[in-house]
Amino acid sequence: MSLINTTRESKFSRPASKLFAMSLGIASLMSLSTHVYSSEITLGMSTALSGPAQALGKGVKLGVEVAFKEFNAESRNSGKTLSLKALDDGYEPKRAAPNMHQLAENKDILAVIGNVGTPTAIVSVPVANKDKIPLLGAFTGAGVLRKSPPDRYIFNYRASYAEETASMIDGILDSGIKPEEIAFFTQNDGYGDAGFSGASKALKNRGFDNIDSLIHGRYERNTTNVEAAAELILES
Repeated sequence: MSLINTTRESKFSRPASKLFAMSLGIASLMSLSTHVYSSEITLGMSTALSGPAQALGKGVKLGVEVAFKEFNAESRNSGKTLSLKALDDGYEPKRAAPNMHQLAENKDILAVIGNVGTPTAIVSVPVANKDKIPLLGAFTGAGVLRKSPPDRYIFNYRASYAEETASMIDGILDSGIKPEEIAFFTQNDGYGDAGFSGASKALKNRGFDNIDSLIHGRYERNTTNVEAAAELILES
């Protein structure tokens, strides 16, 4: 049996500072009227700085801070500096939404960058669109950030879960594993839903339609209560 595991948002990629440097280029060009004459440009972030997912949130925050430090060191920036205001959401939507409102209401915040997580993105995207604050480089591949036509205030810098899981499915099937030998182990929320949806679509594209027959173990976000999901898979 081949196991597709979406137990945590993907690990932060090695070239973190380069990834976010691209978004800084967009941010620095967004010369909104209240920031044109300011020497310091402040961007906000809502991420997991506590809880089980804090290593990921802190890693993304560090990547942004490294990019900001590099940007600030460049003399070509004509005296402009970048600073970050990061708020802790613990990877929980109920904390991310108030954080986004707080950042959007802060007139010193030009944009929000590097938010981590799909469950938190689901509540952050509507706030960004409603309050008209750019959301740059959110660390998630969820479809909620990839609408067609695209949302005006959402800017992505990574592959979607649909693209990632399609590559996983292609690799699994090309190795000789049969579709009915695939099982899923996913988070029981929007993140798990996004991964499962992408993999299901990829399987259908490869001619397998009996998705409901596949084993699918799910576990609760921010917990280690995975026994029931693991048992379901192992005993099947």
